[in-house]
Amino acid sequence: MEDIIVKCKKCKNEEVINVPTPIRKKCNKCGRYMRVPVYGKPKSSKIKEPPLVNPHDEPTTLMNLWCESKKPIREISDDLFRYKVVMCPNCGRIQMTEGERGFRCRSCNKASKYRVKGKWHVKIYSFPTPGEATAFMDNWQNKGK
Repeated sequence: MEDIIVKCKKCKNEEVINVPTPIRKKCNKCGRYMRVPVYGKPKSSKIKEPPLVNPHDEPTTLMNLWCESKKPIREISDDLFRYKVVMCPNCGRIQMTEGERGFRCRSCNKASKYRVKGKWHVKIYSFPTPGEATAFMDNWQNKGK
């Protein structure tokens, strides 16, 4: 461990501490308590890599169908299947969900809506059965590697 120099505010006495476990230490000259800085583990910065696939590139996505359709969003959501395969806009993880308007990511735990203020944020595919959705999800994950 490193030696830490602690300075008293009242008498300006300096002391060297080699183990910074106590938070408060009594000064040897004046008896006043000095605060010892506590060092913890530094937080690692989370580097967010942007998703490699642009949601608007492929013409076969349901998102493009929704953007080009003139129906209200509630009528289009009735035409969709129950199981959806989505990519999280925050961390880029591909997962299956049953949410109608949004979902919560399993890795970063961030809630995302499919559409916010008229702009699409999530790449989405829709399937009638969970087996088809799982097969497509595995294929999509292997395609990105």
